[in-house]
Amino acid sequence: MAAAIEAPKPTPGDEGPLPEFEPTTAEGRPLPLYDDQPQSAPEATKVWTRPAHEGKVRAGVLLFAALMLLPNLGAFGLWDPWETHYGAVTTHMVETYDWVSPWWGYKEQIGTEPRQGEPFFSKPIFIFWSEAFFVRLVGHGEWAIRLPMAVLAIMAVFMTYLAMSKIWSRRAGLIGAVVMATSPQFFMISRQAQTDMPFVGTMIIALMFLMLAFFGPRERLSRRGFWAWTWGTLAFVLLSTLPQYGIITADLSVEGSDALSGAAWWSFQLANLKQAHLMGWLHATIYGVLLAGVLAWYAFGLRRDLRDQGLTDAVKDKWVRRYLMVLFYVMAAMSTYAKGLLGFMLPGAIIFVYLLVSGHWRALARAELIRGILVFIATGFPWYMAMFAKHGMAYYQRFFIHDHFNRLGAGVHQIDSGNFEHFIKWLGIGMFPWMVFVPLALVWLVRQRARAPEAGDQAKLFATLWFVVAFTLFTISSTKFHHYIFPAMPALAVLTALFLDHLLDNRGWLARLAVVVGVVTFAAVAWDLHEDPQHIRNLMTYKYDRPLPEHLPIDAAAPVAAGSTVTWADSTFWRHTSPTLQAILTTPMFRYHTFVLIVSVMGLIALGLFFAARTRRAGLVALGLTASALTMWSLNYYMPSLSPHWSQKYLFDSYYDTCNRAQNHPEVVQAYRPVLASIGLGGVSEYFRGTEKKVCQEDVISWLITWRGETYYSYNELQPITKEQPQFLPYLEERNHGRKFYALMERGKMGGFESKLQSYSKKLKRKGVEGWRDIDSWKVEVVGDESLFFQMVAATPIRE
Repeated sequence: MAAAIEAPKPTPGDEGPLPEFEPTTAEGRPLPLYDDQPQSAPEATKVWTRPAHEGKVRAGVLLFAALMLLPNLGAFGLWDPWETHYGAVTTHMVETYDWVSPWWGYKEQIGTEPRQGEPFFSKPIFIFWSEAFFVRLVGHGEWAIRLPMAVLAIMAVFMTYLAMSKIWSRRAGLIGAVVMATSPQFFMISRQAQTDMPFVGTMIIALMFLMLAFFGPRERLSRRGFWAWTWGTLAFVLLSTLPQYGIITADLSVEGSDALSGAAWWSFQLANLKQAHLMGWLHATIYGVLLAGVLAWYAFGLRRDLRDQGLTDAVKDKWVRRYLMVLFYVMAAMSTYAKGLLGFMLPGAIIFVYLLVSGHWRALARAELIRGILVFIATGFPWYMAMFAKHGMAYYQRFFIHDHFNRLGAGVHQIDSGNFEHFIKWLGIGMFPWMVFVPLALVWLVRQRARAPEAGDQAKLFATLWFVVAFTLFTISSTKFHHYIFPAMPALAVLTALFLDHLLDNRGWLARLAVVVGVVTFAAVAWDLHEDPQHIRNLMTYKYDRPLPEHLPIDAAAPVAAGSTVTWADSTFWRHTSPTLQAILTTPMFRYHTFVLIVSVMGLIALGLFFAARTRRAGLVALGLTASALTMWSLNYYMPSLSPHWSQKYLFDSYYDTCNRAQNHPEVVQAYRPVLASIGLGGVSEYFRGTEKKVCQEDVISWLITWRGETYYSYNELQPITKEQPQFLPYLEERNHGRKFYALMERGKMGGFESKLQSYSKKLKRKGVEGWRDIDSWKVEVVGDESLFFQMVAATPIRE
């Protein structure tokens, strides 16, 4: 962007008076985005002055978000089915070095059934690339798989503070950051390695950049500060594009693919390149040229402004807003890489509705539409086009038709139903305890004038329409999961924070009415949480009808299951859990109903402090501490306590603890070797519990299930028996050869499994199959029994 720019000479106007807002007119004051003409109304000028200790405050916001969201991130197993589903795709990507075409499942065919494995078309690449990056950096494991989500959540909280503090006030920004970070739906999804945080986290960051460009105040930048913005934006664009160009260059090949020959216009399948493995080079070259052209366009434009006007405050302001718009388009492209069409269609719909309601159509002239769209294409198109080139119509049908249009209109994967009221409940739980202020906050917003002249009022209108558009879209969608309302939650958090900021200075009836309404609402939601311990879990994973296990790992001396002689202290879960987490889980005060009661009392006391103006700030601090306590408890006690039943990690730990380990091929060892270990920082990798691939001499199969965790925790080596008749006998005869093996199955299916094994064993013995002639029977025993839903079973032949 700045490659062709020469540093300008100082100009007399460089430190002169800032340009001012136009005086208020009947049409309203223009947005700061397109108000770059100095006027003679000093009283209308709004300039952001960096508050004292702002750097420390920003560092504090980052530290607060990290303390909320990072502790024990990788201390317990990945949850089925989504974390392990996507983690298995990432594992295959890391091991095979194929970072373009995702794959999930077992690659070989068993029996007469089609093979389980196939190209993974259901989700875009962002989650897999981000997980693979951390796996290569710190090592394979729960930390690496969950870190991208936590980092995005932390950055979303930080950007919320940054945008709100500049548009409204530092106090509003701090409240907004706390409300965002400590809302249950936000922090629970931040700990789930699924696509929702990549989608919503990148969208939050994108829209905060846009809000700063549209509504942010003027800021007096030094020459050094301006060039830091310039080079920082350039670096961010290059880091968002060049690595993926390199990946596509190295990994894209269409030889033998199913791409449509008639679609050469979009897949660039030139006849002389199709068999030459040059497709990746062609794609990367096209996007590289496009990106270089856009950056040159920006560079020449900046150079022209510097030549004609010098580095004045007006030039600085105009170009910093352009940089913010560039960052918006890059993050919108990332959001598209995270979720598909919604990544740009939802922000686009929000912006369109805002312009329609506010009448600020002039903003389009400064919204960098042409160059921004080109930046969006250069950032967000390469992998999609590579997939079209590689897979053609098969990819289009699965990803766009099935996983987009059918989810919206036909209700595929439908579990829940409901209309307007469905997501109201889950927003209430998802924003507890802050939701107590939402009803009056929405009433307060009704008084908002659509064409109010102040930039802060316009930003408030934008956040309101963000919530309305997202809530409406997902309410009318035919497919509903509880967490589908998540894209509307950040806007509601911003609006709630603004209402709280307003209440702190309110001396009238509104604050007292908010307390009355808040106490009633708080009590209702707190009681609902007390009565159903699964509400918090249901915010971020499905199978809502799964019963809550009676035997949780909260008492080391208690049995792992009814009738079991094994205690939690003797369990695989305990052996593979840190002493810190063991101490947390066995603290009586943290038990579910006890802690919910404590939080309820704390919340009611905090709300009581809101009643009087002189104690209102203390009430806000108390409510923030209550929400923070709920956050820490949910992520460090509640989730780990459920993990033996919602993660297959500990069943596979039993497998690896009792099997005979095999050595990996040197290439596999290298693929799983963390970069940090390669440069002498193996201790960091050990802290993040990075592991090499584990392989056993004994097979492990799944018995009549496809639940995803078995694929991830077997490093994609598990052999799936999804249909007994056409697969089990061929597996025993052609693959097992009468050797000991392990089987993962749902609880209650062991009897049927053993019966079939004994029957087929006799059949193969009579047939005289090699390896089966001297087998008298099989000893089938449970080696992993800590899950309410699954068991790990070992089958050992007893020979004559």
